[in-house]
Amino acid sequence: MSYWFKHLEFNRQRYVLKRTLKESTIPSDVSSDELKEYFMVNTILKKDGIYYLCDSIDDVEIVAE
Repeated sequence: MSYWFKHLEFNRQRYVLKRTLKESTIPSDVSSDELKEYFMVNTILKKDGIYYLCDSIDDVEIVAE
């Protein structure tokens, strides 16, 4: 599933990027928890006015080598 999405690494943790949003497009009364619930992600990262809506990659299992 996640091979269709871009992967990010931040603080030695890997994430699957689901969507990006400009900070200016989000109303100020919307909380980060509401964004997580609406977009069904568990992590929001922010850099240079851009929100990166991601899912963290917790466990990795090698299926075949």
